[in-house]
Amino acid sequence: MRTSILLLLALGCGSSPPPPAGAPGGSPSAQQQQHQPAAQLPPVEIPAEALPPRGTLMLGEIHGTREIPAFVGKLAATVAAKGPVVLALEIPQDHQAAIDAYLASDGSPAMRQKLVAGPWWQNVYQDGRRSVAMADLFEAARALRAAGRSIAVVAMDQSGQDGEREEIMAQNVIAARRAHPDAALLVLAGNLHTSKRERSFRPGFAWMAMRVAAAGIPLISLNARYADGTAWTCRDNVAEHCGVSFAAGRGPELGIRLEPPQDGQFDGWYGVGAVTASPPAARPELAQGLEAKLAAAATSPQATQAKARRAYDAKRYGECADLLATISSPDGGAAYDHACCLALAGRKDEAFERLKYAIGAGFQDLAHLEKDPDLASLRSDPRWPIKK
Repeated sequence: MRTSILLLLALGCGSSPPPPAGAPGGSPSAQQQQHQPAAQLPPVEIPAEALPPRGTLMLGEIHGTREIPAFVGKLAATVAAKGPVVLALEIPQDHQAAIDAYLASDGSPAMRQKLVAGPWWQNVYQDGRRSVAMADLFEAARALRAAGRSIAVVAMDQSGQDGEREEIMAQNVIAARRAHPDAALLVLAGNLHTSKRERSFRPGFAWMAMRVAAAGIPLISLNARYADGTAWTCRDNVAEHCGVSFAAGRGPELGIRLEPPQDGQFDGWYGVGAVTASPPAARPELAQGLEAKLAAAATSPQATQAKARRAYDAKRYGECADLLATISSPDGGAAYDHACCLALAGRKDEAFERLKYAIGAGFQDLAHLEKDPDLASLRSDPRWPIKK
Protein backbone atom coordinates (compact mmCIF):
# COMPACT_ATOMS: atom_id res chain seq x y z
CA MET A 1 0.00 0.00 0.00
CA ARG A 2 1.15 3.48 -0.68
CA THR A 3 2.23 5.44 2.39
CA SER A 4 0.54 8.56 0.99
CA ILE A 5 -3.05 7.42 1.36
CA LEU A 6 -3.56 9.78 4.29
CA LEU A 7 -4.46 12.69 2.23
CA LEU A 8 -3.70 16.05 3.71
CA LEU A 9 -0.27 17.17 4.84
CA ALA A 10 0.29 20.83 5.55
CA LEU A 11 3.14 21.73 3.30
CA GLY A 12 3.84 25.12 4.76
CA CYS A 13 2.64 26.41 1.48
CA GLY A 14 -8.61 28.10 11.89
CA SER A 15 -11.93 30.02 16.35
CA SER A 16 -13.53 33.14 17.49
CA PRO A 17 -16.74 35.06 16.96
CA PRO A 18 -17.92 35.75 13.43
CA PRO A 19 -17.11 39.28 12.26
CA PRO A 20 -19.72 41.98 12.58
CA ALA A 21 -22.09 42.45 9.64
CA GLY A 22 -20.46 44.66 7.05
CA ALA A 23 -16.95 43.53 7.92
CA PRO A 24 -14.94 41.36 5.53
CA GLY A 25 -16.14 37.82 6.03
CA GLY A 26 -19.37 39.26 7.45
CA SER A 27 -21.65 37.88 4.77
CA PRO A 28 -24.49 35.64 6.02
CA SER A 29 -22.70 32.48 4.89
CA ALA A 30 -19.60 33.43 6.82
CA GLN A 31 -21.62 34.35 9.90
CA GLN A 32 -23.20 30.91 9.85
CA GLN A 33 -19.83 29.34 10.64
CA GLN A 34 -20.58 29.53 14.39
CA HIS A 35 -17.00 30.21 15.39
CA GLN A 36 -16.32 29.49 19.03
CA PRO A 37 -14.84 32.56 20.69
CA ALA A 38 -11.35 31.98 22.02
CA ALA A 39 -12.50 33.37 25.36
CA GLN A 40 -15.06 30.55 25.63
CA LEU A 41 -12.56 27.76 25.01
CA PRO A 42 -11.35 25.83 28.06
CA PRO A 43 -8.12 27.12 29.61
CA VAL A 44 -4.93 25.80 28.05
CA GLU A 45 -2.80 23.90 30.51
CA ILE A 46 0.82 24.51 29.53
CA PRO A 47 3.43 22.03 30.78
CA ALA A 48 6.32 23.95 32.30
CA GLU A 49 8.75 22.15 30.01
CA ALA A 50 6.82 23.30 26.92
CA LEU A 51 7.10 26.99 27.67
CA PRO A 52 9.48 27.98 30.46
CA PRO A 53 9.66 31.67 31.45
CA ARG A 54 10.83 33.76 28.49
CA GLY A 55 10.77 30.60 26.38
CA THR A 56 10.10 30.04 22.67
CA LEU A 57 7.26 27.74 21.59
CA MET A 58 6.68 26.88 17.92
CA LEU A 59 3.29 25.57 16.82
CA GLY A 60 3.13 23.69 13.53
CA GLU A 61 -0.23 23.89 11.84
CA ILE A 62 -2.34 22.92 8.90
CA HIS A 63 -3.56 26.18 7.41
CA GLY A 64 -7.21 27.03 6.96
CA THR A 65 -9.00 25.71 10.05
CA ARG A 66 -11.12 27.50 12.61
CA GLU A 67 -9.79 25.62 15.59
CA ILE A 68 -6.02 26.10 15.40
CA PRO A 69 -6.02 29.94 15.41
CA ALA A 70 -8.63 29.82 18.17
CA PHE A 71 -6.36 27.55 20.21
CA VAL A 72 -3.41 29.88 19.64
CA GLY A 73 -5.54 32.84 20.73
CA LYS A 74 -6.46 31.08 23.94
CA LEU A 75 -2.85 30.02 24.47
CA ALA A 76 -1.70 33.62 24.03
CA ALA A 77 -4.31 34.78 26.54
CA THR A 78 -3.16 32.17 29.05
CA VAL A 79 0.48 33.20 28.70
CA ALA A 80 -0.29 36.94 28.62
CA ALA A 81 -1.97 36.65 32.02
CA LYS A 82 1.49 35.95 33.44
CA GLY A 83 3.70 38.26 31.41
CA PRO A 84 4.54 39.76 27.99
CA VAL A 85 3.92 37.74 24.84
CA VAL A 86 5.14 38.02 21.26
CA LEU A 87 3.13 36.20 18.62
CA ALA A 88 5.03 35.56 15.35
CA LEU A 89 2.83 34.60 12.38
CA GLU A 90 3.40 33.35 8.85
CA ILE A 91 2.20 36.66 7.40
CA PRO A 92 4.26 38.82 4.97
CA GLN A 93 6.46 41.43 6.62
CA ASP A 94 5.02 44.25 4.55
CA HIS A 95 1.72 43.86 6.44
CA GLN A 96 3.32 44.80 9.77
CA ALA A 97 2.10 48.39 9.67
CA ALA A 98 -1.48 47.32 9.02
CA ILE A 99 -1.24 44.78 11.86
CA ASP A 100 0.09 47.36 14.29
CA ALA A 101 -2.65 49.81 13.30
CA TYR A 102 -5.33 47.22 13.93
CA LEU A 103 -3.88 46.20 17.30
CA ALA A 104 -3.96 49.86 18.37
CA SER A 105 -7.52 50.36 17.09
CA ASP A 106 -10.98 49.82 18.56
CA GLY A 107 -11.48 46.71 16.41
CA SER A 108 -14.40 48.24 14.53
CA PRO A 109 -15.67 46.77 11.23
CA ALA A 110 -13.95 49.62 9.41
CA MET A 111 -10.62 48.78 11.01
CA ARG A 112 -11.04 45.10 10.25
CA GLN A 113 -11.74 46.07 6.67
CA LYS A 114 -8.43 47.97 6.57
CA LEU A 115 -6.60 45.04 8.13
CA VAL A 116 -7.53 42.67 5.29
CA ALA A 117 -7.50 45.23 2.48
CA GLY A 118 -3.93 44.53 1.40
CA PRO A 119 -3.09 42.61 -1.78
CA TRP A 120 -1.91 39.54 0.14
CA TRP A 121 -5.29 39.13 1.82
CA GLN A 122 -7.11 39.81 -1.45
CA ASN A 123 -4.93 37.46 -3.51
CA VAL A 124 -6.58 34.88 -5.74
CA TYR A 125 -4.41 32.25 -4.01
CA GLN A 126 -6.33 31.73 -0.76
CA ASP A 127 -4.29 29.08 1.04
CA GLY A 128 -5.82 29.27 4.52
CA ARG A 129 -3.42 31.74 6.10
CA ARG A 130 -5.83 34.47 4.98
CA SER A 131 -8.84 32.93 6.71
CA VAL A 132 -11.61 34.42 8.83
CA ALA A 133 -10.12 32.55 11.77
CA MET A 134 -6.70 34.15 11.25
CA ALA A 135 -8.32 37.58 11.17
CA ASP A 136 -10.10 36.57 14.38
CA LEU A 137 -6.70 35.75 15.90
CA PHE A 138 -5.65 39.35 15.31
CA GLU A 139 -8.83 40.43 17.06
CA ALA A 140 -8.00 38.17 20.01
CA ALA A 141 -4.57 39.82 20.25
CA ARG A 142 -6.12 43.29 19.97
CA ALA A 143 -8.62 42.52 22.73
CA LEU A 144 -5.83 41.30 25.00
CA ARG A 145 -3.92 44.52 24.44
CA ALA A 146 -7.05 46.59 25.06
CA ALA A 147 -7.46 44.73 28.36
CA GLY A 148 -3.97 45.84 29.40
CA ARG A 149 -1.99 42.75 28.46
CA SER A 150 1.45 43.09 26.90
CA ILE A 151 1.27 41.42 23.50
CA ALA A 152 2.97 42.13 20.19
CA VAL A 153 2.35 40.48 16.82
CA VAL A 154 5.23 40.00 14.37
CA ALA A 155 4.72 39.33 10.66
CA MET A 156 7.67 37.06 9.89
CA ASP A 157 7.13 35.79 6.34
CA GLN A 158 8.48 36.90 2.98
CA SER A 159 8.56 35.18 -0.38
CA GLY A 160 11.88 33.74 -1.48
CA GLN A 161 13.48 30.97 -3.47
CA ASP A 162 14.29 27.58 -1.96
CA GLY A 163 15.91 28.10 1.45
CA GLU A 164 15.75 31.88 1.26
CA ARG A 165 12.23 32.00 2.70
CA GLU A 166 13.16 29.68 5.58
CA GLU A 167 16.17 31.87 6.36
CA ILE A 168 14.10 35.07 6.31
CA MET A 169 11.53 33.63 8.68
CA ALA A 170 14.25 32.26 10.94
CA GLN A 171 16.02 35.63 11.09
CA ASN A 172 12.74 37.38 11.90
CA VAL A 173 12.07 34.93 14.73
CA ILE A 174 15.62 35.40 16.01
CA ALA A 175 15.23 39.18 15.85
CA ALA A 176 11.91 39.01 17.73
CA ARG A 177 13.48 36.79 20.37
CA ARG A 178 16.40 39.17 20.89
CA ALA A 179 14.22 42.28 20.82
CA HIS A 180 11.91 40.90 23.52
CA PRO A 181 14.17 38.91 25.88
CA ASP A 182 11.65 39.02 28.73
CA ALA A 183 8.65 37.83 26.68
CA ALA A 184 7.28 34.43 25.85
CA LEU A 185 7.57 33.92 22.08
CA LEU A 186 4.82 31.94 20.32
CA VAL A 187 5.47 31.10 16.65
CA LEU A 188 2.63 29.80 14.44
CA ALA A 189 3.56 28.47 11.00
CA GLY A 190 3.02 25.54 8.68
CA ASN A 191 4.26 22.28 10.12
CA LEU A 192 7.15 21.96 7.72
CA HIS A 193 8.62 25.30 8.76
CA THR A 194 8.43 24.27 12.42
CA SER A 195 10.12 20.90 11.97
CA LYS A 196 13.30 20.40 14.03
CA ARG A 197 14.68 17.71 11.73
CA GLU A 198 15.01 17.36 7.98
CA ARG A 199 12.23 15.57 6.10
CA SER A 200 12.80 12.42 4.06
CA PHE A 201 11.56 14.07 0.87
CA ARG A 202 14.01 16.98 1.36
CA PRO A 203 17.27 15.51 2.73
CA GLY A 204 19.78 18.07 3.92
CA PHE A 205 17.29 20.96 3.84
CA ALA A 206 17.12 23.18 6.94
CA TRP A 207 13.64 24.35 7.89
CA MET A 208 12.98 27.53 9.85
CA ALA A 209 12.97 25.86 13.28
CA MET A 210 16.29 24.16 12.54
CA ARG A 211 17.86 27.50 11.62
CA VAL A 212 16.56 29.17 14.77
CA ALA A 213 17.91 26.35 16.93
CA ALA A 214 21.25 26.54 15.12
CA ALA A 215 21.47 30.20 16.20
CA GLY A 216 21.54 29.02 19.80
CA ILE A 217 17.93 29.79 20.69
CA PRO A 218 16.33 27.01 22.76
CA LEU A 219 12.86 26.14 21.52
CA ILE A 220 10.08 23.61 21.81
CA SER A 221 8.15 22.71 18.67
CA LEU A 222 4.72 21.08 18.70
CA ASN A 223 2.75 19.69 15.78
CA ALA A 224 -1.03 20.06 15.52
CA ARG A 225 -3.13 16.99 16.29
CA TYR A 226 -6.78 16.93 15.30
CA ALA A 227 -9.64 14.59 14.50
CA ASP A 228 -11.03 14.13 11.00
CA GLY A 229 -12.53 17.30 9.62
CA THR A 230 -12.01 19.91 6.95
CA ALA A 231 -9.58 22.71 6.10
CA TRP A 232 -9.41 25.48 3.51
CA THR A 233 -6.44 24.41 1.40
CA CYS A 234 -5.01 24.72 -2.09
CA ARG A 235 -4.53 21.33 -3.72
CA ASP A 236 -1.42 21.10 -5.88
CA ASN A 237 -0.59 24.72 -4.92
CA VAL A 238 -3.00 25.90 -7.63
CA ALA A 239 -5.22 28.93 -6.94
CA GLU A 240 -8.20 27.42 -8.74
CA HIS A 241 -7.97 24.41 -6.41
CA CYS A 242 -8.30 26.43 -3.21
CA GLY A 243 -11.32 25.55 -1.12
CA VAL A 244 -12.76 23.12 1.39
CA SER A 245 -10.87 19.83 1.58
CA PHE A 246 -11.12 16.82 3.84
CA ALA A 247 -8.43 16.75 6.54
CA ALA A 248 -7.51 13.29 7.80
CA GLY A 249 -6.84 13.49 11.52
CA ARG A 250 -5.05 11.44 14.14
CA GLY A 251 -7.30 11.77 17.16
CA PRO A 252 -9.69 13.98 19.17
CA GLU A 253 -7.39 14.60 22.14
CA LEU A 254 -7.16 18.15 23.44
CA GLY A 255 -4.33 20.05 25.11
CA ILE A 256 -0.53 19.98 24.96
CA ARG A 257 1.57 16.85 25.27
CA LEU A 258 5.35 16.55 25.23
CA GLU A 259 5.63 13.23 23.37
CA PRO A 260 8.43 13.38 20.80
CA PRO A 261 7.86 11.16 17.74
CA GLN A 262 10.59 8.74 16.72
CA ASP A 263 11.67 10.96 13.83
CA GLY A 264 12.51 13.79 16.23
CA GLN A 265 10.79 16.41 14.08
CA PHE A 266 8.76 17.75 17.00
CA ASP A 267 8.86 17.72 20.78
CA GLY A 268 5.21 16.79 21.07
CA TRP A 269 1.77 17.90 19.93
CA TYR A 270 -1.17 20.12 20.74
CA GLY A 271 -4.68 18.79 20.20
CA VAL A 272 -7.64 20.86 19.02
CA GLY A 273 -10.29 18.20 18.32
CA ALA A 274 -12.11 17.97 15.01
CA VAL A 275 -11.20 20.75 12.57
CA THR A 276 -13.46 22.83 10.36
CA ALA A 277 -12.53 24.83 7.27
CA SER A 278 -12.39 28.60 7.72
CA PRO A 279 -12.95 30.56 4.48
CA PRO A 280 -11.06 33.65 3.30
CA ALA A 281 -11.50 36.77 5.43
CA ALA A 282 -11.24 39.22 2.55
CA ARG A 283 -13.21 37.24 -0.06
CA PRO A 284 -16.63 36.53 1.53
CA GLU A 285 -18.04 35.50 -1.85
CA LEU A 286 -15.89 32.37 -1.65
CA ALA A 287 -17.81 31.28 1.46
CA GLN A 288 -21.08 30.93 -0.44
CA GLY A 289 -22.48 27.44 0.05
CA LEU A 290 -19.94 26.72 2.77
CA GLU A 291 -22.15 24.35 4.78
CA ALA A 292 -22.84 22.20 1.72
CA LYS A 293 -19.12 22.10 0.93
CA LEU A 294 -18.31 21.02 4.48
CA ALA A 295 -20.89 18.23 4.28
CA ALA A 296 -19.60 17.08 0.89
CA ALA A 297 -16.03 16.90 2.16
CA ALA A 298 -17.10 14.68 5.06
CA THR A 299 -18.38 12.05 2.60
CA SER A 300 -15.73 12.55 -0.09
CA PRO A 301 -13.42 9.87 -1.51
CA GLN A 302 -10.68 11.38 0.63
CA ALA A 303 -12.73 10.74 3.78
CA THR A 304 -13.37 7.16 2.66
CA GLN A 305 -9.67 6.63 2.01
CA ALA A 306 -8.80 7.89 5.49
CA LYS A 307 -11.22 5.39 7.04
CA ALA A 308 -9.77 2.66 4.83
CA ARG A 309 -6.26 3.52 5.95
CA ARG A 310 -7.24 3.15 9.57
CA ALA A 311 -8.81 -0.25 8.81
CA TYR A 312 -5.60 -1.24 6.99
CA ASP A 313 -3.44 -0.15 9.93
CA ALA A 314 -5.66 -2.25 12.24
CA LYS A 315 -5.24 -5.24 9.86
CA ARG A 316 -8.96 -5.24 9.04
CA TYR A 317 -8.23 -5.80 5.37
CA GLY A 318 -11.69 -6.89 4.31
CA GLU A 319 -13.17 -3.72 5.80
CA CYS A 320 -10.48 -1.68 4.05
CA ALA A 321 -11.35 -3.30 0.71
CA ASP A 322 -15.08 -2.81 1.18
CA LEU A 323 -14.63 0.87 2.01
CA LEU A 324 -12.47 1.52 -1.05
CA ALA A 325 -14.96 -0.33 -3.22
CA THR A 326 -17.49 2.45 -2.54
CA ILE A 327 -15.38 5.03 -4.40
CA SER A 328 -16.71 5.42 -7.91
CA SER A 329 -14.16 6.07 -10.68
CA PRO A 330 -11.08 5.99 -8.39
CA ASP A 331 -7.75 7.24 -9.66
CA GLY A 332 -4.85 4.86 -10.16
CA GLY A 333 -3.45 5.36 -6.68
CA ALA A 334 -6.75 4.69 -4.89
CA ALA A 335 -7.33 1.62 -7.05
CA TYR A 336 -3.87 0.32 -6.20
CA ASP A 337 -4.58 0.70 -2.48
CA HIS A 338 -7.85 -1.17 -3.02
CA ALA A 339 -5.95 -4.01 -4.70
CA CYS A 340 -3.57 -4.23 -1.73
CA CYS A 341 -6.42 -4.62 0.74
CA LEU A 342 -8.10 -7.20 -1.50
CA ALA A 343 -4.90 -9.21 -1.75
CA LEU A 344 -4.37 -9.11 2.02
CA ALA A 345 -7.97 -10.20 2.53
CA GLY A 346 -7.36 -13.26 0.30
CA ARG A 347 -9.61 -12.01 -2.51
CA LYS A 348 -7.14 -12.69 -5.32
CA ASP A 349 -9.45 -12.48 -8.32
CA GLU A 350 -10.71 -9.07 -7.29
CA ALA A 351 -7.17 -7.94 -6.49
CA PHE A 352 -5.92 -8.78 -9.99
CA GLU A 353 -8.83 -6.95 -11.60
CA ARG A 354 -8.22 -3.90 -9.45
CA LEU A 355 -4.49 -3.86 -10.26
CA LYS A 356 -5.27 -3.93 -13.97
CA TYR A 357 -7.65 -1.03 -13.45
CA ALA A 358 -5.05 0.88 -11.40
CA ILE A 359 -2.41 0.64 -14.14
CA GLY A 360 -4.95 1.64 -16.77
CA ALA A 361 -6.00 4.60 -14.60
CA GLY A 362 -2.45 5.94 -14.36
CA PHE A 363 -0.64 4.08 -11.58
CA GLN A 364 2.99 4.09 -12.74
CA ASP A 365 5.15 3.03 -9.79
CA LEU A 366 5.75 -0.47 -11.12
CA ALA A 367 8.93 -0.83 -9.07
CA HIS A 368 6.90 -0.43 -5.88
CA LEU A 369 4.31 -2.87 -7.18
CA GLU A 370 6.99 -5.53 -7.70
CA LYS A 371 8.26 -5.34 -4.11
CA ASP A 372 5.16 -4.33 -2.14
CA PRO A 373 4.68 -6.99 0.56
CA ASP A 374 0.94 -6.41 0.46
CA LEU A 375 0.89 -8.12 -2.95
CA ALA A 376 3.11 -11.08 -2.01
CA SER A 377 0.22 -13.55 -2.24
CA LEU A 378 -0.28 -12.65 -5.90
CA ARG A 379 3.25 -13.17 -7.19
CA SER A 380 3.04 -16.97 -7.28
CA ASP A 381 -0.11 -16.80 -9.39
CA PRO A 382 0.16 -17.43 -13.17
CA ARG A 383 -1.54 -14.10 -13.74
CA TRP A 384 1.56 -12.30 -12.44
CA PRO A 385 3.10 -10.00 -13.67
CA ILE A 386 0.19 -7.66 -14.16
CA LYS A 387 -0.71 -6.60 -17.67
CA LYS A 388 -3.24 -4.05 -18.78
